[in-house]
Amino acid sequence: MDDDRLKLYIVSCHVDKPLEEEPPRSVYEVPIQAGAALTDQRTCPINDHDGFRESISDRNTRYGEATAMWWIGNHIDTPYVGLEHYRRRLKLSDEELSAYMDDDIDIITTTPIRMTWSVEDNYRHEFWSADWDLFLQILEEYVPEDMPLAREVFAGSMIHCCNINIMKGELYRQFCMWAFPMMDAFYRRSPEKTDVMQHRDVGYISERFSHLFIMKMRAQGKRVAEADVIEVQSSNWSPEKECDPSDPDAVWRSCEKLFRKNRIRECNQLISAAMRQGGLQGERLQDVSELLVTGVMERMELPESMFEYLPIQLRSDLETLLATYTGFRQIVLLWHAKEDEETEKLLSDYLSLTHFSKVVMRRIIEIYGGEDRPDTTG
Repeated sequence: MDDDRLKLYIVSCHVDKPLEEEPPRSVYEVPIQAGAALTDQRTCPINDHDGFRESISDRNTRYGEATAMWWIGNHIDTPYVGLEHYRRRLKLSDEELSAYMDDDIDIITTTPIRMTWSVEDNYRHEFWSADWDLFLQILEEYVPEDMPLAREVFAGSMIHCCNINIMKGELYRQFCMWAFPMMDAFYRRSPEKTDVMQHRDVGYISERFSHLFIMKMRAQGKRVAEADVIEVQSSNWSPEKECDPSDPDAVWRSCEKLFRKNRIRECNQLISAAMRQGGLQGERLQDVSELLVTGVMERMELPESMFEYLPIQLRSDLETLLATYTGFRQIVLLWHAKEDEETEKLLSDYLSLTHFSKVVMRRIIEIYGGEDRPDTTG
């Protein structure tokens, strides 16, 4: 596509890992560095800070890609404009994009992800529940007319993620004028977090603003198209070379191999990619998730990224077991030593706090009752 109707900015940060193989870029794709105010390193010809009197680049650790979104909203000079991540791209050919613009589509966004819980409950579980209360309070203050739709949207389980959107230029500007004053209010009122992931609170909230705006525009009759997302892997992630994330059997084999090699973090990355590409559904998803859960429990390794894609109940189970690890281990050892009705009930009561399958429960008991199991013979 050689026309000049679209600029699609590919956002990255100076700390991002290099890609294993940079996909070919179309003429309309423009790299942009986010968070440039926080470093002397320059990785792209364009960034969200240099040469501009106003920017929010110095807020990048909390805003994430939203600092680039702010810059884009203030520098629109094409009929269509959008944003992708350096590792996540819309699965659209030049011809498909051109056809959408020829057809006067207003918004091109990601295929929505279906979550186990509602959008609201998912946020309250993964992040600070008080931040969700603040988010709703700010919506009520700034856009009370949108609250009926917001309650309906956030009670649903579908969400357009990652702020990956292409919009008509005037619509993208409208989105920024609508969302950023509210993001700024959230930034000022919500306390900074000590956890690196939780500290990116405005970025996570910005995804909910983006999703609500898309649903608002759809309700107003705007034409919205959706496309899948392609995961582009970083150079330090080798399983991608040998595994198609859309193939459930290949994912299972690779996860088993990584599990045996104690490469739990990479196992999680592969599961994440597979879930995004639809390669894990139903029982197969549960199988792979439980493999990862037992691996994490065995080695007490809990990477920050693992919670993002695991089924929510499994995350909750992990948090329960890890939070009370010492007491749980003592209960298991006591049960192995006595194996009487009283200790069996004690163990059963503890495990009832979680919802692991019986297979996983047995595996956990084997792990924690292994070599430390008291000798009860003789």
